[in-house]
Amino acid sequence: MSTRAVFTTLWCPKCLADTTHLVMYAGHYLKVICCTQCQRSIFRSPSALRREYVHDLPARACDLARRSVREAHQHPVDFLKHLPTRLVMKPLEISSEIYAILSEAS
Repeated sequence: MSTRAVFTTLWCPKCLADTTHLVMYAGHYLKVICCTQCQRSIFRSPSALRREYVHDLPARACDLARRSVREAHQHPVDFLKHLPTRLVMKPLEISSEIYAILSEAS
């Protein structure tokens, strides 16, 4: 999940027009918005990103457990077949998210 970039059209108060902006996400969390015309950037503070991530983590863990239990009941063979891959991939995904959240670079 790490960092991803999206281009979109937004109103720029410096250009006084709708311009293309680069929107960077760290995981699911907005990290920076940058106007491609005037380079005006709005950064979220790393501490705000960390707070939001840590705040959301317990709810996300409960959702994952709930989905896993439901899948184990509804499709036990598929659940067991994919379990080894998930046991490896989920910690890697979380590590990638944490790195994206904690990295100071935009």
